[in-house]
Amino acid sequence: MRRKFNLAQLPTSKLFLKLFYDDNIEVYINGTQVLRKRGWNDGYDYFPIADASILKTGENVLAIHIRNTAGGTFLDAGLSEELKDLSSASIQEAEQTNVKVTATQTIYSFKAGPADLNVTFTSPLVMTDLNLLASPVSYITYQAKANDAKKHNVVIFQGVSTDVAVNEPNQPVTANAYLKTGLRILKAGTVEQPILKRKAITYV
Repeated sequence: MRRKFNLAQLPTSKLFLKLFYDDNIEVYINGTQVLRKRGWNDGYDYFPIADASILKTGENVLAIHIRNTAGGTFLDAGLSEELKDLSSASIQEAEQTNVKVTATQTIYSFKAGPADLNVTFTSPLVMTDLNLLASPVSYITYQAKANDAKKHNVVIFQGVSTDVAVNEPNQPVTANAYLKTGLRILKAGTVEQPILKRKAITYV
């Protein structure tokens, strides 16, 4: 595969190859090899380009060679520039102070400025209860407490990609929110729902 593309200006951030391929791939930009991998991958991977100076303003050439050895063959490729997120420049990172692992829970402890935060991941996989064991549900619980004896406004943001609800990252998804028995539920899943063929729905 050979594609020409034009750049009005050179990228200023870290540059990546975005690839989904099958199999044994070699990638060249303007005649310089930037990647060589054996085998295949199961979804989109990002491979950093060490020297972005191989790009130039004006016309560039992306050339990819794939040698198929078995099964099907597939290629989707492009260049991706890392975005600079300045919105979190003033946000301090929480310090992990402890982790505890049990049969059904993992509990992480953090010091987040004047607040201590416990985040508990619970998967109720109880071997004596087959119905509960067969339920693919995990719970995340947050508990915050001031560590300086003062009052603070604590806000927790939880972000989840809809990639957890698809079989392949290029599948169209739909999402909505609703209330049930006082519980606020966010639901995301694929538009297609072929029974017993693809994983499709996740709840938060």
